[in-house]
Amino acid sequence: MYLCSTQSKWYTFELFFGILLRYHLQHADGLRKSGWIARDAAYDAGSRRMVPIFLTTATTAMGVVPMIIEATSFWMPVGVSICAGGIGSLIMVVVMLPVIYWKLYEKKKDKQ
Repeated sequence: MYLCSTQSKWYTFELFFGILLRYHLQHADGLRKSGWIARDAAYDAGSRRMVPIFLTTATTAMGVVPMIIEATSFWMPVGVSICAGGIGSLIMVVVMLPVIYWKLYEKKKDKQ
């Protein structure tokens, strides 16, 4: 049971991260095409998306708390997966993704 629960957490994390990643990269790429440097584009994309992502994650995490509290063999792992996936994706998108984007595109600019 533990293996299935852990595996479903990773699937949920990948799902949430993929959705959030797409929107962040689209915004940052749009800013880069309009002449912004990679660092400023990554910072602006992260700061603009932080509040909507945080509010969505908070409401989702609070919405699945009854599923976690119920502690049944089906609903608890589902609730934990949704909650952990949302919070993990929030941290990745708001903190790590802008830094990774900045470092990758900064190196591409240096090579050109």
